[in-house]
Amino acid sequence: MKIYLKSRYVVSGELESRIAQELQFRIPMQNNGEAIVKISLDGKQIESFCEAEISNDLYNILKTGIKEVDGLSNSLQVELAGLRCPFKAAQKVFSLIKYCFNNIKLDEGLLGNKGNYWSEDKLDWKYLPGKIIFKFDAYSTRPLTEDNARAIQDYIDSNFEPFLAFRHLHRAIRERSPRYKWIDATIAAELAIKEFFIRLNKDIEPWVLEVPSPPLDKLYGKILEFYTGERSPKVNAIREGAKIRNELLHKPQDNKIEYQRAVEYVKDVEIAIWHLIKLLYKDNRFIENSYIRRI
Repeated sequence: MKIYLKSRYVVSGELESRIAQELQFRIPMQNNGEAIVKISLDGKQIESFCEAEISNDLYNILKTGIKEVDGLSNSLQVELAGLRCPFKAAQKVFSLIKYCFNNIKLDEGLLGNKGNYWSEDKLDWKYLPGKIIFKFDAYSTRPLTEDNARAIQDYIDSNFEPFLAFRHLHRAIRERSPRYKWIDATIAAELAIKEFFIRLNKDIEPWVLEVPSPPLDKLYGKILEFYTGERSPKVNAIREGAKIRNELLHKPQDNKIEYQRAVEYVKDVEIAIWHLIKLLYKDNRFIENSYIRRI
């Protein structure tokens, strides 16, 4: 059964537009059909259209006006989730706009979904149901208060300096693209363990900086245990994270990482880094409390 699909998107980030009329692009699709992507005058509103073949079972379900997908069979949910040609077409157009015309203010995510629809005649558009995926970044800032000021003074008195790794950690926290969240978090983990060993024992600095490092999970595992008596509580997450980071960097494919999985990995790296800091500053109760709040 053939139906028509339409999706609406909004641009993520900033795009300067100087067009005098709505733009329209035609994108060949794998099924030998084509999709159409329309861009509004301000360059911020996008509509994407294409055709799709669906099973009679899915067609009959859509005809009922269903709004939720949780009650559908797994096979129908998979089929419904596969109706992504409008997104793929719009994503292709905006990846060209971003990377070929140096639009660095466009976010890596490129597009935010504003609704999906289906039709039998391109005139009467009905809501196309789908799973809603909530993305949570459970981070909260701490305001400057008198209590926190005392903590800062305690940090100063302890000669504490934040790791350089925190720059990459905070970039990972703020990043919206799962790919770059993952890469920055792993860089943070690599820098943090090196900074830790240099501060722990200045004599081993040349070995840390000049000699090829062991695998990251060994640094956070056996080697950390040898020097401190403790392994990182997140050594397994660090091992898996480094493996995935290497795949992201060395394989010329767009490895898909779920956003929530990237968020959880960043959190694991944050806990691992604060564990290192706790080992360095064992008598600082504020650092101890900072670590406890994160686990």
